[in-house]
Amino acid sequence: MTEEMTKLVFAELQAIRTSTERVELDVSDLKVRMSRVERDLSQAGAQLLLMNRRMDRFDGRLARVERRLETGLISAELDHGRGDDRYRS
Repeated sequence: MTEEMTKLVFAELQAIRTSTERVELDVSDLKVRMSRVERDLSQAGAQLLLMNRRMDRFDGRLARVERRLETGLISAELDHGRGDDRYRS
C-alpha cells in the first residue's frame, strides 16, 4: 500500500506541476498583452493631447474670425447708416 500511496502522491504532484506550468504561460501571455495595452494607451493619450492643442488653436482662430466679422459688420452698418446707436461714437 505504501508504493500505491507514493504513486498517487507523485501523480498528484505531476498534475499540480502541469497546472502550474499552464498558469505560468498564461501569466506570461498576460504580461505581453498588458504591455501592448499600456503602449496603446500611452499613444492614445499622446494623440488626445495633440487633438486638444489643435482644438485650442481652432478656438483661437474662430475667436479672431468672429471679432473680424463683428468689426466688419459694425463698420458696414455705420458706413451705410443702419447701425444702431450703441455702435456709433
